[in-house]
Amino acid sequence: MDDEQLTLIGIQQIILDESIRALYYSRKYHGLERTDFNKFSGACFTKVLIVQWCQLFGNRAEDIHWSKLELANEYPQFDRQTILDVTEYSFPEWEEYHGNIKGIRDKFFAHFDLDQLRGNVPDFEPALSVLLAYRHHLIEVIEHANEQGQLINRNFDDNQVLIGNIEEELDW
Repeated sequence: MDDEQLTLIGIQQIILDESIRALYYSRKYHGLERTDFNKFSGACFTKVLIVQWCQLFGNRAEDIHWSKLELANEYPQFDRQTILDVTEYSFPEWEEYHGNIKGIRDKFFAHFDLDQLRGNVPDFEPALSVLLAYRHHLIEVIEHANEQGQLINRNFDDNQVLIGNIEEELDW
C-alpha cells in the first residue's frame, strides 16, 4: 500500500468517525425537548452526517469516495454488493435510497431551509450500516497490510468500541 492510499484511508477514517458520531448526536438532539437550541443542534448534526456521508458514498467524483481506494486483489475488497448486503436492499432500492440522501444534501443543505427538511429525512439505519461496514473494511485492510509486514498503525477502535464511546458521551 502506498502513501496516497494510506492518506486516503486516514481521511476516510476521520470522515467515517465524524459521520457516525453526527448520526448518534442527531438522534439525541431530535429526541430532546423541542427548544430552538435542540432543534438547531439536531439539524446541524444531521447536516454533517449527510454532507460527510455523501463525500464517502454519494458521488464517485468525490476525492474521498470509497471507490477511490484501489487495492490489490489480495486485500479485502469493498464493493456495491457489500453495500447491498449490509442494507438488505435490492439494487433499485439502493439507488432510490442513495438518490434520496443526495437529494437532501443538494436541495436542503445547499440552502439550509430547516422548515423544508421536516418530513423529508429518510431512515438513517441503512446509511449507518454502510458507514460501519466500510469502517470495518478499512480495519481489515490495515490488518492485512500489517500481516504482510507493512506495519501500519491502526489508530481507530473497532466499531462497537466507537459506538460504546459515543453512547457514553451522550449519557446525559
